Amino acid sequence: MNVRDAIQSKLSDGMALKTPTGSPFRVKSVDDKGIILLFGSAETQTRITWECLDGVPAFLGGKDWVRIGGRFNVEPETRTLDGYLKLWIKRATAPWVAVALETAGLVEINRSKPARLRLIR
Repeated sequence: MNVRDAIQSKLSDGMALKTPTGSPFRVKSVDDKGIILLFGSAETQTRITWECLDGVPAFLGGKDWVRIGGRFNVEPETRTLDGYLKLWIKRATAPWVAVALETAGLVEINRSKPARLRLIR
């Protein structure tokens, strides 16, 4: 199953999720362009495109556990999911995207610090 099919089959508009550290967030929508996630109490909208999401398996492929990362600045943490995602989005999105991918059955997350994820084989 590809990324888009997995996400579309498991995530739905309005779905409530929690980051690896327990912060709540919601899925605003899953549409033909990708997903829109709502972060924090202000529910800041962030679009994650299919093109970006489709590249995650290639980024994680051949690796064991990869740190999720997620610094709150535009400089990426290299060799982390944060580093990959900041090629597409210049803001911290990694913890939220990791949980969306986990919910879709694409990755598993180790929530011990530092949180890590790996592709489900």
